[in-house]
Amino acid sequence: MFIGNATRGLAEVDEKTKFAKLLKDIEGSSRETTRIDLLNLSIDEIGEFVADTLNLEVETIRPLTEIIYGKTRGNIFFSMQALEELQRRNILYCSMITFQWDWNIDGVEFENALSDDVSEYVSSKIEGLPRKLKRALVIASYTKASFDVDTLKSLINEDDIDIDINYKQLVGLLYVGVLAGLLLNTIGTGIYRFTHDRIQQAAYWMVPSGKERDKLRIMVGRKLYELYFQPEGKVWMLFVAADHLNSCMGHGGGRGFISC
Repeated sequence: MFIGNATRGLAEVDEKTKFAKLLKDIEGSSRETTRIDLLNLSIDEIGEFVADTLNLEVETIRPLTEIIYGKTRGNIFFSMQALEELQRRNILYCSMITFQWDWNIDGVEFENALSDDVSEYVSSKIEGLPRKLKRALVIASYTKASFDVDTLKSLINEDDIDIDINYKQLVGLLYVGVLAGLLLNTIGTGIYRFTHDRIQQAAYWMVPSGKERDKLRIMVGRKLYELYFQPEGKVWMLFVAADHLNSCMGHGGGRGFISC
């Protein structure tokens, strides 16, 4: 789930364990419960989703449905990203003549307009965001799937890219991320979460491998290691710090080595 970072995966163990315990408690209670395994949708179900989204008849959008289903195999998240990518590229547009959604490429070219890699759709979406929000998402992706505003602000302030941002501005930017469907936030909390691991992955890979990525990992690792020893420090910070700094040994990590 986390781009080959096994140690960082350990930081999610506590959350997964709590969720598993919650499910077990619910199923073991006196209440009647039913477990449903969610699978990919069928082409007809994707067709209904697309038709409902575009407010068109199912048969009208059948060619569009077939192409999207062929690329996503019924994964609803991928299908949503595919639709957004087509709109960003102005392949799917709202006609000012008919006042309804339409597309403007014939079948063969239209199929080639969508990549087989959903990460490209997400990367395109992130690239179109305001510069400060894009950088915030990138830095957040080097922590874990969920993060708090205070920790993210500390990391941004530590980053040597010229981004001056206060707490209120960061909350406002993250709200834009929520509206864009990239983040989830429980109202009244400063905790945010990537809506899908592919979004975190896409943000992570926006930093080129090599010196630039190592530099960011070292910065994040050292700052999280420092924050771990603060009164509000969390165990996951030490795991993530260890992963980043140990992975960058010999690339500038130097004395940043941590043993857990």
